[in-house]
Amino acid sequence: MNEALKHDLRHWLTALLGALSQDDVPLARRAAEQMAGLLGEPKPAVLSVNDVLRDVAPLLGGLRLALAEPDVFVRADPAALGRVLVNLAANARDAMQDGGTLTLRAGRDGDFATIAVEDTGPGMPPDVLARVFEPGFTTRSGSGGQGLGLAIVREIVEAAGGTVTAESVVGRGTSVVVRWASSTPPARPFPPSSPTMTVGKAMTVLLVEDEPTVRQLAERALVQAGWRVVAAESGEAALALVQTLTPDAVVADLTLPGMDGRAVVAALRGTWPKLPAVLVSGYADSAEQADLRGENTVFLAKPYMLAALVAAVKATVRD
Repeated sequence: MNEALKHDLRHWLTALLGALSQDDVPLARRAAEQMAGLLGEPKPAVLSVNDVLRDVAPLLGGLRLALAEPDVFVRADPAALGRVLVNLAANARDAMQDGGTLTLRAGRDGDFATIAVEDTGPGMPPDVLARVFEPGFTTRSGSGGQGLGLAIVREIVEAAGGTVTAESVVGRGTSVVVRWASSTPPARPFPPSSPTMTVGKAMTVLLVEDEPTVRQLAERALVQAGWRVVAAESGEAALALVQTLTPDAVVADLTLPGMDGRAVVAALRGTWPKLPAVLVSGYADSAEQADLRGENTVFLAKPYMLAALVAAVKATVRD
């Protein structure tokens, strides 16, 4: 894992632990989503810039929001855009060691949506400003912080076809502006994400997961969604359970002690050939190794949000 990714994961983990210590479930969920996004494949979507700023702001601590009126939209990977914001905010805070105001400002510049991160720190002289996006560049007093964060920002933004610029006045602070190609707003508002979904009738999901905490949380989410859940800690235990029940779907971790998840699904389909299956794994290359050619089979990468697990099961089940 490279240092830049470690840097960002440490930030979101700090936010997650802080939210959990305060029993702030929505904030903890947003932090976990950011971490999951960093570890998963990019998933571009049409995003409301105002919504992105509202979601990320609590994770960054006290700051001022200046939202766009009317709202602007971009097509971007949420985790990548969140990564841009956390690095810009971290560099701005580094510059304001004696205190100040941090502002996230959304707007529009022609065909581009803009996000500006403004601080009231000491500012940077022209020679420092000229090098602030260089990897590893360090400034002792300006808003460049350790340099790593701004280099990451430039890499992400330019890869998406955007630009990032910085303006600074010594004694008055710094403004870093990201310009991201704007997108057409969605035809209707995005539905709120929720781990609670309903199904047409009570069905039985066989859950095979060896990690106790993950098993408990997954079982709880599926029960809340309306399914009956029978959980097993191993493939062998799962096959013993089906001697007395008929599953409507199976969720199995690919990496299990003894019989792995792929073997569990194959054994179950010996009796129920069209049994819907969700295969999960924390290894990025497992999707290629897993046999996803069977009917009603979905692969879900860890870490996953509980809402994604429920949606994956629902996608395979035919009422």
